[in-house]
Amino acid sequence: MGRAFRPALLAGVAAVSVLVSGCTAPRPVVTFYGNRTSAVAQADFWCTVDTAALTVSCPPEPDNSKDANLTMTAGQPLQINVPSEIGDTPWVVVFQYRDGAGKSQSGRTEIFTDSRLSFTLPSLGAGAQLSRVEVQAGLVPTQDAGGAAAITASRTWVLIVNSKVPAGS
Repeated sequence: MGRAFRPALLAGVAAVSVLVSGCTAPRPVVTFYGNRTSAVAQADFWCTVDTAALTVSCPPEPDNSKDANLTMTAGQPLQINVPSEIGDTPWVVVFQYRDGAGKSQSGRTEIFTDSRLSFTLPSLGAGAQLSRVEVQAGLVPTQDAGGAAAITASRTWVLIVNSKVPAGS
């Protein structure tokens, strides 16, 4: 009985190890807080970086279905929380907004390299309405079309901001 049991046990262990090796850890998410509400974004762009081979393999398009959405009034700050998988690496916030005159603007923060796990994007001025915020991580050195050195994000999380007209306006 012992001999018949041993091959069955080994086959079971082999099957479990195949199943476990096929599992991958879930990708980190980013949480955005604004207007007393939170929204969670999954990575909408995730490239595989092979530093040994110096290659980057990316999907052809971002997966916009993973974007988070918040409704905010003009002039509100936005808090961004990232897990340690992002915070322990360099990351940056890139954003788009309409200024008080209605003109489209864009901006970006410094590259955070201090293991911070949160950042508050302050009000961008009277009447300024955020429209899109992107957390970029997995920063890799690349070259732009002209051959100049550039830093490119291999992972992104996106928040789409819907404008809310304050009550009584």
